[in-house]
Amino acid sequence: MSPDRNLGNSADNPLTAGLLRQLDEGREFTWWTIYLEPLLGSGERYAVGIALQEAGQVVRVLSAVPADTLATLFGRAGKDLARLAETALADLHGWVRGGAAPTEWEPHLGAVTLGPPRSGIAGSMEQARQIALAASSMLAALQLNGDAPAPAKERTGASAWERSIRSIVKERRDVLAPGFGRTMELHHGNARFKERFGFVGGRIAANFASLSTPRSIDYHTRIAKSDLLNLENLRSLQESSDMVPIQRYEMLVQVSSNQVMAEWTAGQQAAIADALGALEAFGDKHSIRVVNLADASAAADRIIRAEI
Repeated sequence: MSPDRNLGNSADNPLTAGLLRQLDEGREFTWWTIYLEPLLGSGERYAVGIALQEAGQVVRVLSAVPADTLATLFGRAGKDLARLAETALADLHGWVRGGAAPTEWEPHLGAVTLGPPRSGIAGSMEQARQIALAASSMLAALQLNGDAPAPAKERTGASAWERSIRSIVKERRDVLAPGFGRTMELHHGNARFKERFGFVGGRIAANFASLSTPRSIDYHTRIAKSDLLNLENLRSLQESSDMVPIQRYEMLVQVSSNQVMAEWTAGQQAAIADALGALEAFGDKHSIRVVNLADASAAADRIIRAEI
């Protein structure tokens, strides 16, 4: 089946045929599928959302796959995929909310692309939503049919890097330990969602990333960029509220020591350097400081000094 075939008007598609039979008064709509390529350059893409518009109306940005479904299918990597997807959808929501067309969108995250416009006819916007989702994503179609995988158990989400920092902070300044792994409610336009942060205290908010190995470096860099954008969102909410604003927002990035890097090939060293440079430039663009640290003790000291 050609990818640009008009599935919204087609009864040949088994995922949408049942919905199309429900139509009474037809209403035209257009949608775009939002794709995420987790492994940059692999060509493997997942439909993570849609932008849906009825003729002459505002664009709605909708998730295609629940986070718990991704976690069930991909384990901890699924939670990372969900975070990347959520960041991409919030990015597009902010774009169209400002009046710009979806086709003009320039995603902040790499490996996020927008599919071509596709059109259909539905009896209501709810039917349009179901048709567009079912025609864009098999996982969304399963969800609509009640056949989605059962949710996995909730995971803490703490990386080994974060756990090491927390352990040291707890030993040196136990009163700060509750600041780790805090979940905060964020919002982008009318969309509200919860995000987990590495540390949120009274004076510093920080997320943690590890770029200490060349393995899957592009993937981990995108996760770090997503966490950095969450810090920017948190800062915007804090500054617009009556709360005492947090003074510092930082990405604390684990890097390898010079001794360890000396054992890598020149290509591996260049890949790490490029990733760190890209993340620092991304942080500068969004006014979030990126701090490279070789050990958890230095990261713990940084948090403690900021809070006391």
